[in-house]
Amino acid sequence: MDWNDASTAFTGLKLNVTNTASLAGSKLLDLQVGGTSKFEVGAIGTSSTSFVFASGVSTAWTPATGAWAFGSTGSAPPSLVTEGSLGAGLTSSGKFWWGNTSTGLYSTRDVVLARDDAGILAQRNGTAAQTFRLYNTWGNNGVDFERTSLTRDSSGLVIDAQKGGTGADPTNLLDVKLDGTSRFKFNSNGSLTFGSSSTFYSVLDGANGNPVLYGGSNGATFIFQTGNYGVFSFASDIALGWNSTTAFNSTRDLALARDSAGVVKITDGSTGTGYVKQTPVLVSALPAAATVGAGTRGFVSDATATTFASVVTGSGTASTAGTVPVYSDGTDWRIG
Repeated sequence: MDWNDASTAFTGLKLNVTNTASLAGSKLLDLQVGGTSKFEVGAIGTSSTSFVFASGVSTAWTPATGAWAFGSTGSAPPSLVTEGSLGAGLTSSGKFWWGNTSTGLYSTRDVVLARDDAGILAQRNGTAAQTFRLYNTWGNNGVDFERTSLTRDSSGLVIDAQKGGTGADPTNLLDVKLDGTSRFKFNSNGSLTFGSSSTFYSVLDGANGNPVLYGGSNGATFIFQTGNYGVFSFASDIALGWNSTTAFNSTRDLALARDSAGVVKITDGSTGTGYVKQTPVLVSALPAAATVGAGTRGFVSDATATTFASVVTGSGTASTAGTVPVYSDGTDWRIG
């Protein structure tokens, strides 16, 4: 047969069966080798394997076993039953789904991948929370495994390192790397590691005076800043220092340091003299001496006498002459 006329729609082979009465197992085509069928084309809706292309319908399935199927049959979306009762398919709106098909080819979907927008892949299924699992190991038909579960539920983003059978816990719950080098680790014991000791890292956003925490640079083990004030811990002299500038590595103007065993010294940030300032209060405002305990110090502004070690009494009116230091002996407040 020659197809040689561009204006003519040719048909190479055509079989038109008027099916008014037949057994369900009737076939339009049955190709066999040695008496064994290798490919069959049956009737739509029969229990036999069918491969059909018709107007509005494109299907291939084995309904008796539910082994696999393609379909587009009116109200049902295109589907593929992959094995047994597990199915997958493409919905009419372009979503790819998985679900349990034991109750029928087009049963309810429970895992759905969708296009949310240009270049955006979403896993969503109405109000049902979704979970993504990434495996390190899997064996023994799923009994032995190491995996991380990623879930978004009402509590927020949940990252859960899970194990089963012979699986082991990871060293880190989270390890953020740049070119293979760790920059941030959330360890399995709950501690945090930021880069290396020789690198300066920001942990919190410091813009507009918000708190900032740094570590490891300029001899400092950490720097905390808010506004124009910083708190420093310097590894070189094991001192806790403060300054009043936005320059993180600037000179400290106040520091607490170890002077000797059991002794803390106050300095100007290096080796100079430091001072303690206490705000004077009325004697009546002092807490009970027995409550704060012996050795507690303070300042009062209305003492009626200045005799050292005498029990302090107040006039109720602050004055320069009445401003003296006081200490608790465990029973009374005394001048000194």
